[in-house]
Amino acid sequence: MANISTYYATRDYTMPAIDRRISDLLKRRIGAKEGLPTESMKERLAKYKENRTARQALLKTTHQHVLEMVAYILNTDPGLLEEGILDKDEYVNTFSSFFVEGGRQAIVIYYQMMPPPPLESGRWSAALAKEPQVLRCCVTDGSTDKFCGKCVIVYRCRSNVDFEMKQLLEVRIQTQKLLNTFTANGPTVGSSYSAKIRVWPFDGVEK
Repeated sequence: MANISTYYATRDYTMPAIDRRISDLLKRRIGAKEGLPTESMKERLAKYKENRTARQALLKTTHQHVLEMVAYILNTDPGLLEEGILDKDEYVNTFSSFFVEGGRQAIVIYYQMMPPPPLESGRWSAALAKEPQVLRCCVTDGSTDKFCGKCVIVYRCRSNVDFEMKQLLEVRIQTQKLLNTFTANGPTVGSSYSAKIRVWPFDGVEK
């Protein structure tokens, strides 16, 4: 009771103070109704944006070159692919594991209609949240996100070495030359003296 008495004794009941409290309450209710972030949500969104920036720092030149090759195949901008990959820790981790010794031998890069980026992605917006689906990119090993659009399969013939820029530059040159003669009969192959990488475009809906 003493605490309650102290609370009421110290609370400001002047008209300006009451008006401020009513205004704050209305803003919170309007924000919740329209799907806008409340103050606590803004703090969470700021934290998620920091996490997104940290994920972006993990993407090295090797990541960027693979994205450029995939974007070339899909006829899109590599920046759009990167935006989707940065939406989730899992996407970045899967992507990075492709380059390390003993890592994944294959990754699948999806480019398709998906639900809007969630708050945790660090690029949530009220406008995107209203859309049922948006065009996004993700990286998977094929066991997670459902496939329903376009994808490029990227895989290595050897995973017992780190895949670095020297090998990737050679692969990129070979891949871009061979893509001009690509047919549906098989994958396009690029090779280097110490490792091989293959890219296999696919356009269709999973049966």
